[in-house]
Parts: sequence; structure tokens; C-alpha cells
Amino acid sequence: MNISTNTTSIQYAQSMLDTSAKNVASSNVASSNVQETDLAKEMATQMVAQNSVEANVTAIKSADDVLGTLLDIKA
Repeated sequence: MNISTNTTSIQYAQSMLDTSAKNVASSNVASSNVQETDLAKEMATQMVAQNSVEANVTAIKSADDVLGTLLDIKA
């Protein structure tokens, strides 16, 4: 995987979070159990997006570390 793939994945996760946040903001929690299920679904979506971002950031950091090591070896 290259860094541009990771950044694209992070942008996609941000889009998921934005959509989920809009869905939560537009729901009326007090009206029905169906919306509670929707809120649970949105929470799961947000957790998946968060984990995706964390994994991609870790991959970018690892690539940066490898590149730094290679540059140190060359110098």
C-alpha cells in the first residue's frame, strides 16, 4: 500500500463520519425504538470509520519510519 491509498482511505472514513454525524443530528431520539436502532447503527459506523483512520495512520507512520531508516542508511 502506498501513502496516497492510505490518505484516500482516510478521506473516505471522514466522509463516513460526516454522513453519520448528519444522520445522528437529524434524528429525534425520543420518538421511537426504530431511531434507537438507527443510532446504534450510526455508532457502529463511526467506530468502523475511527478504526479505519487509526489503521491508515499507523500504516503511514510505518512507511515514514521505513523511509527515514533508509535515508539514514544512505547518509
